[in-house]
Amino acid sequence: MKTRFLATMSHDIRTPLNGIIGMVNMENQYADDSQIQQKIREKVMESLKYLVSLVNDVLDMNKLQSGDLKDQQLLFDLTMVLRELNQIYDERAAKKGIRYEIDWKNGTYSHSALVGNPVYLGRILSNIMDNAIKFSQAGSVITVWVEEETLDDGRAIFTFYCKDQGVGMSEDFIAHAFDMFSQESKTSRSRYEGTGLGLAITKQLVDRMDGSIELKSKAGVGTTVIVKISFKIGTQDKNSNLSDKQVSLDDYSVEGMRALVVEDNELNMEISRCILEDSGMEVTCAVDGQEAVEIFEKSAPDYFGVIYMDVMMPRMNGLDAEKMIVALKQCMADNSDVKLHEDL
Repeated sequence: MKTRFLATMSHDIRTPLNGIIGMVNMENQYADDSQIQQKIREKVMESLKYLVSLVNDVLDMNKLQSGDLKDQQLLFDLTMVLRELNQIYDERAAKKGIRYEIDWKNGTYSHSALVGNPVYLGRILSNIMDNAIKFSQAGSVITVWVEEETLDDGRAIFTFYCKDQGVGMSEDFIAHAFDMFSQESKTSRSRYEGTGLGLAITKQLVDRMDGSIELKSKAGVGTTVIVKISFKIGTQDKNSNLSDKQVSLDDYSVEGMRALVVEDNELNMEISRCILEDSGMEVTCAVDGQEAVEIFEKSAPDYFGVIYMDVMMPRMNGLDAEKMIVALKQCMADNSDVKLHEDL
């Protein structure tokens, strides 16, 4: 099984990489044609996004098996979670010529303020909708809806449906669809790239939330995925972070804020610098944790508004640097936020 997975991964990584190399070489040949260059950039971006999704699947499965994924119980707004997902997948479906519909007749729920893990829920629903789009053709329809069953103990069972008109699954494949590295061979599904980890990750996340997931599918007709998860009903009061008003990034400004970027990879550092400077921030860079600590120690307590720091770096890693910075200034909670990102 693992041998097959490694072979699949090698193929799935090599294919987009070869495509990127070919596209870059082609761009040099059409340096004066802006339309062709735009198409090349779009193809390169598609390949890069696919590579990132492969790496994310492998990392998530590793975290699930090692127990590193944290199960946090938070108060969240289900409506906002679903609104964001619907916006994302409506656009993705449209790009492929697929109609994305929300079934408001079947989909009804009365409670939006819930207590649970919105990150797990978002990943579960994202994986399901990714598959629906992946295995559907232009002209088909994907329909999603949610139902609620309120219980007497202050909880409610939410059932999430995703129905597509894609290639479907054979009965034999459904029996082991949630197994790691599971991919259907010698069918119309076999021509679609992937690690075979998506449904396995989804099943493990559903299990962690004490939920259930069911597949109803017929080859050549389509698939309906049904996920049931119980949530504690939250209380939305004046101190709650939940709001009926949709928050927009336009409501906030980082103009003039000072940022410290700590990154040992020169390309990643340059990209981070450009993004932050384009947003109006003043950026200072450090190549490792030790240099970051030295820079922060010499600065005024409230000089940096935010610190973006890699985790894995030479001399001093991001976690150790964060501890030293907090110990040195003891003001991070009030004056700075440390955002750590892991190398992929």
